[in-house]
Amino acid sequence: VVRSIRHIHRVYYHAKTNYWYVTTGDEGSECMLIRGRYDVATDKWSWKILGSGIEYKFGNIMIDDNNIAYLVTDYTDPSLQDKKGVYRVHAKYLDDITKYRYVYRCDRTEWGNIAPVSLLMDNNGNKVLLPDYLGAGWIWVARDGVNFQKVKVSPNVLLTYTIGENYNG
Repeated sequence: VVRSIRHIHRVYYHAKTNYWYVTTGDEGSECMLIRGRYDVATDKWSWKILGSGIEYKFGNIMIDDNNIAYLVTDYTDPSLQDKKGVYRVHAKYLDDITKYRYVYRCDRTEWGNIAPVSLLMDNNGNKVLLPDYLGAGWIWVARDGVNFQKVKVSPNVLLTYTIGENYNG
């Protein structure tokens, strides 16, 4: 099945399961969560659309060592403003949005029209939630992995991260 998408938000590889995950956007059926696997022996890819529609407009997906997926919404549609945030679900239920549960819900007064876009995790359970506009001067940090706190950062600070796992904590 070939579907139209505007662009890819994130490509994520989960080495433990050998799955690739792709999030796309930006309007209606262009928004998809896709899972794929490459078979080296046959040199073929297999892909499955796990979900599509505006509620599947995710900017980021990460999966921890317990196979728990964390999905960061990229909701800009006014009807979804109260649903912006970070969801978690066991990876085997990624195709069932009714099983998604909030880890963090964006407060409208804190976030305004800014959308969360990236979730970074380290091997100590810390998570950092980045807005789509770092010039706003804020990031959200969960040192326990769950309870996000707003942290002021200099708008002039360039935040970078290395793709891959962080074994230094």
